[in-house]
Amino acid sequence: MTLRRALAAFLDDHPADLLREGRKGLEKESLRVDPEGRLAPTPHPRGLGAALTHPYVTTDYAEAMLELVTPALTDPEAVVTFLDDLHVLVHRHIGDELLWSASMPCILRPSAVRIARYGSSPQGLLRHVYRIGLGHRYGRLMQTIAGVHFNYSFPETLWPRDAKDGGEERNRRLMDVLRNIVRVAWLPCYLFGASPAMCRTYRPGLALPALPWSEDTRYEPEATTLRMSDLGYQNRSQSPLRIDLDSLEAYVATLGGATRTPDPAYEHIGVRRHERWRQLSTAVLQTENEYYAYARPKPRKIPDERPLRTLARDGIRYLEIRVLDLDPDAPSGVRTPTLRFLELLLWRGFLLPSPPLTECEHFDVSANVRLVAYRGRSPHIQLAAAGGKRRRLADMAGEILDDLEILAGVLDGDRPEASYTAAVAEARARVADPETTPSGRFLRALEARRIGFSAHVLERAHAHARRHRAGVYSDPEREALFEEARRRSLDDQARLEKSQESLEDYVARYLA
Repeated sequence: MTLRRALAAFLDDHPADLLREGRKGLEKESLRVDPEGRLAPTPHPRGLGAALTHPYVTTDYAEAMLELVTPALTDPEAVVTFLDDLHVLVHRHIGDELLWSASMPCILRPSAVRIARYGSSPQGLLRHVYRIGLGHRYGRLMQTIAGVHFNYSFPETLWPRDAKDGGEERNRRLMDVLRNIVRVAWLPCYLFGASPAMCRTYRPGLALPALPWSEDTRYEPEATTLRMSDLGYQNRSQSPLRIDLDSLEAYVATLGGATRTPDPAYEHIGVRRHERWRQLSTAVLQTENEYYAYARPKPRKIPDERPLRTLARDGIRYLEIRVLDLDPDAPSGVRTPTLRFLELLLWRGFLLPSPPLTECEHFDVSANVRLVAYRGRSPHIQLAAAGGKRRRLADMAGEILDDLEILAGVLDGDRPEASYTAAVAEARARVADPETTPSGRFLRALEARRIGFSAHVLERAHAHARRHRAGVYSDPEREALFEEARRRSLDDQARLEKSQESLEDYVARYLA
């Protein structure tokens, strides 16, 4: 079935405005650095509340890695505006520190990476030990790579009114969408990848070429997103994993199995040594969060319950796309047209058929992402396509963009700004000329100014910091909202720390 026919059938039963009613949210990571671009040694600022319990400001692997979380909103412009407000908030509490504006990390050494701490409660200690385990398994430097996650929930009116939590129709359709997104994961990597270079200190012995004018920079001339390559989160240690995406039940079973299956290398690390925790378990995955997927089905959040257990009982509530690099030129790391593009891609995945992923397709999906990550801007690049064929990236992208243009016309309606159509047009321009992609622009900036990766990113970080420090909130009520969130987060953490449950008992209960 073509997209045009599927859309016409959908619009026979649903109003066109329904396509704009999905809820969007962002999770954006950034390293805190000092004015010289070195990893900040300071703890998470207390003025930002408790990282364990704050709804909008937390940390990821490192104490210096901030994660900013927006609420789910229907207007993508409002989502980016809220993220901008969070950056204004952060810059009021980090002194002269900056937020590193690239996905690949700043100047650092492993001993400088302090694992994030979340207090003395069992919940906080579990998070800390989980991150200790990540360091033992993959090294601390890999965990300093930052990205942007795009969350999307389809309109509630799509689902039968009598559907209970975990309704079969919702779960089935959202797994269909997930498979279709995974099939085209290479496209957002090409369009929005912005990490073709890195600081030499990230992998000192790495056999990547150095810029002729900057010995501290390693790069790939045709790369789009080294973050999504084997140098980043797509590490080969998880490549044997085959998580089944054909149904929610299969997904839960295979992912849950990976959290219960011992791994000899991780058994060698051990859970504890001399009474000190080294990881949560010796399984292939400590928890389901350790699986570095391109996209994931997500449940509603329930405190103290594993997401996989909630997912199995209550079903899928939204989808998370995880392939976005930070855009170094965007003050808050992401632009509104990017969100509009991903929204269109999700609706395409919803409307088109989605057969089960074959073993061959699993291999091709990963191969396409790796190839685009390393060589996506090559004019001769060909990707694995249906039927065992290879096709030009530009041709495959053009067909997808044709579909998205049809969808964009519906979402834009008679609105004069035609913002969805503009997002597709921008993507077409990037396919036609790879040097207009964020990765192409990034390398051109280094070449034009004869500077290295760290110097360029540091300049962007200073510029963005000046903007945010001079900024005001978009809504006068934000001040009260953020202050209440800070105060409540500290109260909630203090309450959790009154628990008498031991970490051993809590981990056993959580992982059971």
